[in-house]
Amino acid sequence: MKKFAIAIAVLILMMLVNASQAAPVTSTVEASPNPTCGSSHVTLTAEVSVSSDSILSACSSSPDTNSSDTSDDAKEEVANSLNSLGIIIEDIEFPLVVKPNELFNVSVYTAYNFSNETAVYVALYDDDAWVPIPGGEFLGNLSGTGDIPFFFSLVITSPEMVNLTALAAYENESNEWVSDLVFFQIVALNFSIDNIKHPSRVKSNETFSMIIETSYDVTPGTRIDLDIYNTNADKIYKGPSKTFSGTGKQSINIPLPADPSGTMELIVAAFLVNELMKDLEVIDRKSVTINIIEKWIVAAEYFIDSVGEDGTGNPMNASDGAFDLPTERVTASVPTAGLTAGTHKLYVHGKDSKGNWGDVECVILNVTCPFKVSDIDHPTEVKQYNSFAMNVNTSYSFCSETKAKVCVYKRDTEEFLGASHELTLSGSGCEQVQIDLVARSLGVINLSARAYYLNDEQDWVFCNSSDLSINLTAPITISNVIFPNNIKRYNFFSVSVYTNYSFSSEITANVSIFNRDTEKLIGLPDEKVLSGSGSERFRIDLMARSPGAMNLSARVYYLDDRQNWVFCDSSDFYIFVP
Repeated sequence: MKKFAIAIAVLILMMLVNASQAAPVTSTVEASPNPTCGSSHVTLTAEVSVSSDSILSACSSSPDTNSSDTSDDAKEEVANSLNSLGIIIEDIEFPLVVKPNELFNVSVYTAYNFSNETAVYVALYDDDAWVPIPGGEFLGNLSGTGDIPFFFSLVITSPEMVNLTALAAYENESNEWVSDLVFFQIVALNFSIDNIKHPSRVKSNETFSMIIETSYDVTPGTRIDLDIYNTNADKIYKGPSKTFSGTGKQSINIPLPADPSGTMELIVAAFLVNELMKDLEVIDRKSVTINIIEKWIVAAEYFIDSVGEDGTGNPMNASDGAFDLPTERVTASVPTAGLTAGTHKLYVHGKDSKGNWGDVECVILNVTCPFKVSDIDHPTEVKQYNSFAMNVNTSYSFCSETKAKVCVYKRDTEEFLGASHELTLSGSGCEQVQIDLVARSLGVINLSARAYYLNDEQDWVFCNSSDLSINLTAPITISNVIFPNNIKRYNFFSVSVYTNYSFSSEITANVSIFNRDTEKLIGLPDEKVLSGSGSERFRIDLMARSPGAMNLSARVYYLDDRQNWVFCDSSDFYIFVP
């Protein structure tokens, strides 16, 4: 029987790599948004690659495809011997594996030597039932010496292992039939390697997995081996030996060690194991290519404004989640809260698997003040307890829709006084906001108008400020006092005090007369309720009680929120009593 040795034509690609020790190269450094436009963080990205100075050369060789034929040693050729009479089976050609319902051929090669015409019978038998398989039997006479092939066409309708026997017989002179028998097996099955899941590239010498997805329709107890042949390294990796039954799908995981360098050209082959016949038959195979990464990026870092020692910078992340490629897109979120407005430099470099840090590349980052107070329209003087408006002119530049506002504080005490309504701004432009305040004290008040915006973390971020001062004056003043110059002792007289006032709401005011020498109140104050702005006359009736000069002071007051009389203004005069 002829046995077949399967030879695989292999293309071997040998990669000769001059491994460069050059450090990784950093390129395409970008920061976004830039200008910052109020963003609390900017996204820093860069591309870091191992050195590309390696020199590659390739050569290929293609060994001959060999097949070997071996004959059964127990047989002897009949055609060379005139002393032996009969017919023998020299060889059988048949497929070891067929698909169900697939037509296939079995060729039986015979040699014969007869001195006269002799009855000959050649057939294929079902070895289990020992019945001839119809369609190819031969019954006839042969004479002389020669070779003759017999051909049989067969179909196996379902997955199974079929036991067959080729029979060649002749009738001798004693009218007895003498036969030569050869037993063989054919397996009908469906088995395919549907897909191979594998990485397209792996790191040098690392262990990786190949997942082989198969589908099958086989007779119960069918043993199939899965092996992987590395053509470049001329290695065979023995996979698992699996026993399959019936119809189904199965995934098989085979771990493999990566080569040190180059490219792995792999052939995944499925072998049917026939233990009785001691045969292995390839029933399916697929090829895959895996590239070996000899050097890859393992880390990247950035520095702000000045470069420190290697490995001491702020770490960056691989955009795809893992540092495992010769070229990595790296990213980091750089906080801008601690950076002053103006230009800053962000430096980036990477480290490869050999421990080499590369040179830095930088990007200029323009940190902007996205919301600014440019100038303020305000009164220089305001009457106490009057409301007044500050019109704050702002400029802004935001990359996306952002909330902003202006707040006013007392500079001396940091007391919050008021704020504008919240603005929703985007793009660039100018905006005026109005802040309404009330003058609650007298004298010069020092104010600060401060611009804020709401960042992504929902925190109000201070941008800039503009300082101003407003003089808060008395809300009611004395404009004139009318009084007699001379008055007789013990006579009554009147003093008319004319005032100007300005109140934003109803306020109680009074005018009182004091003796400047004794600071005592003289007469009864004249009290009135005032609101808005205008002039008002107050009248106080007095008596001249002693002779001489009366040194007097007319003083005006108003009643505050706490029901305290607050002094505003005074006017001094004197009256002579003879």
